[in-house]
Amino acid sequence: MDADELLTTTRSVRRKLDLDRPVEQEVITEGLRVVMQAPIAGNQLDAIRWLVVRDPELKARVAGPVREVGEAAQRQYGHLVAPRSLASAKFLLDNIHRVPALAFACLGRAAGRS
Repeated sequence: MDADELLTTTRSVRRKLDLDRPVEQEVITEGLRVVMQAPIAGNQLDAIRWLVVRDPELKARVAGPVREVGEAAQRQYGHLVAPRSLASAKFLLDNIHRVPALAFACLGRAAGRS
């Protein structure tokens, strides 16, 4: 199964991922290419820049605020979500620092860029 097939046919595999296995740059690049096919991406295509974080220390620092916001959202809206989906999201929040890479979509232009 290639990255394109995986990303376009798999719904949720959070609890089945091997979080300790490295991911090649080509797989990340292909994944971002597929993500850019989403309807909203077409409207913002020129303004989207990707930040990919692989450094373990930086991932751990980023994970804290992401986890905090995610847990607050679960407390506020968790009753509206199926228990299985809530558990899957909680697993991701608890383990986000362990994923091989975090990718962030950044909208806007960097200073000095046209």
